[in-house]
Amino acid sequence: MVRSILNHVSLTRSLAIMAALTWAAFSPFLIAQQGEPKTPPKTITINSLSMEVNALQALHQLQVSESQLNQLQKWAEESMPKDQQRKPGKASKEYRDKLQELRKALQDAKDGDLIAKLVGEVDALHEKEKPTLDDRVEITEAARKRAVEAYRLLKPGQVAAYLGQIADSIHDPRDLLLDALEDVRNMNEEDWKDQRGEIADEISRAAVGLNAAKAKAMSAQIAVLLTRARGLSKAEFQKQHAEIESAASKLIGDISPEVLLRNQVEVDLAMLLSNPRTPQAARALLKVTSQAKTPSKK
Repeated sequence: MVRSILNHVSLTRSLAIMAALTWAAFSPFLIAQQGEPKTPPKTITINSLSMEVNALQALHQLQVSESQLNQLQKWAEESMPKDQQRKPGKASKEYRDKLQELRKALQDAKDGDLIAKLVGEVDALHEKEKPTLDDRVEITEAARKRAVEAYRLLKPGQVAAYLGQIADSIHDPRDLLLDALEDVRNMNEEDWKDQRGEIADEISRAAVGLNAAKAKAMSAQIAVLLTRARGLSKAEFQKQHAEIESAASKLIGDISPEVLLRNQVEVDLAMLLSNPRTPQAARALLKVTSQAKTPSKK
């Protein structure tokens, strides 16, 4: 009887020890599965958010079809820069939230009035807060080569509609240069050093489009003319104004409106293909298109 009781106690202790060992072995896994919070999704940076919105806006304005969108996504993945370093952006929560609202509206692609309203609100906040953003897109060589194909991918109506939407931002390169000759005279030294190359490149790109060799040569000549205008006193600038204006007109040359408009569209397409967030923007739009095709379950 006593031996039976002892055997029962021994068995109970053995089972308890085995249970404890089993818990010790599996408890880390169970805690990890049940107790630890899931890793939250990675928050998009304000720079990336801004670039993605820019890509979505361009695709929205171009009114691309599903097949065009698939092709542009493929080209963008091949053309965008790899591992580009950017300075951290800085913006208020209100600005970020409004930009995310705009992104969602552009992804849904349903309500043009809402998109227009949000674009206006984002622009107003940008003007008010002047957020620090490193969202500038540099045109890659691959995108430069693909832009002509991308232009041919579009139908005439798409090009016309796109130009109508961006008409206010299309400027004659001669006017851009004449305005720049005045503006650079009022810049401080730091801004002048930071922006002179960008100003010259923007004007030359408007004039000759994506022709890299011509753009480089014209940009260098524009920089020389801007430097000359900046170095003159007020009296000297007024005295030489007609001569400088004549030099600016000669430098830009006689370019037809049709050529300037095509340059604008091709440059914008090259920017779209160089934008590192264009693939994500295209995927989001393609997902919405796919969902719209899927019949809803009743």
